[in-house]
Amino acid sequence: MMTMTPLVNSSRLSLMLSLCTLLSVLSACGSTAPAESGPLPGDVEDVMARTWTSGKDGVAPSAFTPSSEAGVPIFHSYVSKSQVTPSVTAGNGLYLVVWKEFIADTAMILAARVRASDGAVLDASPLVIDTQTQYESVAKPTAAFDGTNFLVVYGKYRPSNYSYREDIFGKRVRASDGAVLDSGPIQISFISNSGITQNPTVTFTGSYFLVLWETMVSGWSLYGAYVQPSGQVITTTSSFAVAPNAFNSQLASGPSGNSLAVWSETPQGRIRVGWLTGTSHQAILFFTVADSGGSNPAIAYNGSTFLVVWNEAGGVVKARRVRLSQVQGQPFSDTSFTVGTGAISAATVSADAQNFHVTYEATRDGARQLISTRVTADGVVASGAENTLSDLRTSTGAERPASASLGADQKLVAYKQYEPAVGYERIKFRRVSDVVASDCTTGQPSIVLNGDATMTLECGSAAYVDAGAHAFNGCGDALPVTAYNSGADSSGPGPNSGAVGSYSVGYAAWDATGSANASRTVNVVDRTPPVLTLKGPAHSTHMCGSQWVDPGVTATDTCYGNLTAQVWHTGEVNGWAEGTYTVTYTLTDTGGNSTTPVQRTVEVVDCPW
Repeated sequence: MMTMTPLVNSSRLSLMLSLCTLLSVLSACGSTAPAESGPLPGDVEDVMARTWTSGKDGVAPSAFTPSSEAGVPIFHSYVSKSQVTPSVTAGNGLYLVVWKEFIADTAMILAARVRASDGAVLDASPLVIDTQTQYESVAKPTAAFDGTNFLVVYGKYRPSNYSYREDIFGKRVRASDGAVLDSGPIQISFISNSGITQNPTVTFTGSYFLVLWETMVSGWSLYGAYVQPSGQVITTTSSFAVAPNAFNSQLASGPSGNSLAVWSETPQGRIRVGWLTGTSHQAILFFTVADSGGSNPAIAYNGSTFLVVWNEAGGVVKARRVRLSQVQGQPFSDTSFTVGTGAISAATVSADAQNFHVTYEATRDGARQLISTRVTADGVVASGAENTLSDLRTSTGAERPASASLGADQKLVAYKQYEPAVGYERIKFRRVSDVVASDCTTGQPSIVLNGDATMTLECGSAAYVDAGAHAFNGCGDALPVTAYNSGADSSGPGPNSGAVGSYSVGYAAWDATGSANASRTVNVVDRTPPVLTLKGPAHSTHMCGSQWVDPGVTATDTCYGNLTAQVWHTGEVNGWAEGTYTVTYTLTDTGGNSTTPVQRTVEVVDCPW
């Protein structure tokens, strides 16, 4: 039986982080720095750095340019051990960076939102996705975005009849404010009697999240499940088998709900692709990308073509383009080609409409570097396509970096770097641009809403506060946004949370190339019934021989205010006849909401006749 240590909750984490922020100023927190120290090119040495500090990068024609403030750490925690296994997912104008952090003997799954336009970390402290008491958890956290929320998936140990086993779980994170929506984790994998379940991957198909993972069942096998945006696992398809003898899978979504999964197979070292569509329980077609010798595949989709990348012996990074074609039944458009050499980590790949970018750690002239190589949509690695994003210290353990893209000038790469100041590894990120200068004058502006495009407010709730929007030019540079009827501009008072109706908030942005417009609909609805409160006691006694006077009730409504005058009652009290009488009060407001009736009991007593 494994020994389990107590969980570290979010309050304790925040306290530990705050305490050690103070202690770091006093140089009293963290370990003694090893011999390896000093700044590296492309590295930020201010250990408390949070956001970018300078302006937009200048981008030369055809340049692949990292921002000058490379290597910004997400968060530093001097009570923690290493931060490892970063993952980056693109959302509406921002990225979610997820990583694993070790504090004492507890593994934390943490996250932070990074604004795409300027690299600012939007969260004052890490978003605590989950904690687990098993330090050695092997499942790397990863995430996908459904247009409103991220689903973060990860491995977590739980008790079972087989000592402790790891299953795949998930939690949703709202993009607009970073709220973790699920108090308890969503269990996604349901493979019975298995002790090892690991390496989840997830994508959003347009309707559902598709999650794959590997489980030891007489050898590694690949399983999957579909999860609704509400967080509900679709039980009819939970834990369906995808492929035997498969591991290290990755996913990418394509058109019309189609997704491609790529994985390694034993014992040959083949790289295989499976085509999943809709909520099918299995891959409808399988294809071999590499016959042997491949490992650690990754995949990305650029709007028309998938690119599969993988590692081969000797540090070679290979790639092959894939296109879906139900008519021909063959998805491959060409043969494999070499992207780069000298790799010491698994490669990852991201895409925009123009290019793919393959990122990995490699050795160049005896030094370790973080490399990104441009691959065109036609599958060409041109001269000068390789670029160095950062130098890496030799004490940094080799690990696959993470990358995601919101466009040619909206890329984020996260990676692991050893920091002598703390004696452990930390997750850092870097924004990257890959734009031809002329594109900046031809691309149209775009607007991304913060929050939902359609909102519903309960009438009588707090005053509407507009979430705003972000605008970008063709290069992805931020543009000012003009709002209309937001409540904070001169064009209108904004949605009235005290009056039922449908309100529109508009946004516009423009530059020399054109303009962009967006709108948000705010529906103020009345779904709350009024509240009736008796005046006087609910049970009273009336002396016979005089008219009974009804004390009445008060009626209040969150939307319409005082509705006392509209209250109906049934039942009359005869003050000249002994007996027990009941008066019932009711009210239905203009929105059709009926209040819970209240009653008064009156006893007429001591009639002289």
